[in-house]
Amino acid sequence: MKKIVVLTMVMILLLTSVASVSAEGYLPSVNYQAFPGLVIIEDENGNKIIGYVENAEGEVLNTEYHGCILITPVMDAKREVSFLSESAEKLLVDTYEMLAAPDAKLSELIPELNDIAKEALGERATADDLVVRELIDITACCEDLIHYLEIDGNTLTLTFKMVVPLETFITVMTYKDGEWEEVDKVINNDDGTVSVKFSRLCPVLFLTGHPLAPVEPVQNNLLWVAILGAVILILIVVVFYLLRKKLK
Repeated sequence: MKKIVVLTMVMILLLTSVASVSAEGYLPSVNYQAFPGLVIIEDENGNKIIGYVENAEGEVLNTEYHGCILITPVMDAKREVSFLSESAEKLLVDTYEMLAAPDAKLSELIPELNDIAKEALGERATADDLVVRELIDITACCEDLIHYLEIDGNTLTLTFKMVVPLETFITVMTYKDGEWEEVDKVINNDDGTVSVKFSRLCPVLFLTGHPLAPVEPVQNNLLWVAILGAVILILIVVVFYLLRKKLK
């Protein structure tokens, strides 16, 4: 008799656990892959450039050649094969270690992402529902580019090879002076590339996520039906056991 009751209770616990996992929807993870690379484009004169520097009004101020920036994937920094300064390399590696720690939670490490995730993925979403896709460092190497980006409102648009389905939410964060800041404009070009308009160059974090499925009332009803059915089964077994014992 005790074995039957215990077995039934275990079934109830399993059903409850399965229902809880189903309600969570999108499961977060950390996925650091090889950096896909920068897309080099051509200007109107056929010159190879990395992108355009624009002011706050969208006017093109200058075009920048590929040699004006240094892009360092986090794995290069970890292997100490980058051309970054010692302090910049350490910052990138430390940021990686912080995000990749076993108990790391984006909702706690980057609280700014919670509101971003909620707005993009649904009311129940937090930063923990986002996936870290890439972590890189972008450093300006040319004096004129450094000067342009020091002026408030100026931006540099770069395009990266990154296959992100059009329905997938993507956001980019930059890290400087101990603060994370969301990049205002990220465009999924739906051709295997993503364009990002930067106002500052430093460690850069790419994150993606999918909208959370709303909690359907039917899910909760099914859970309660399952629990109620298990309880009724226990009662039937108990009653049968007592009647059988009484007849003896």
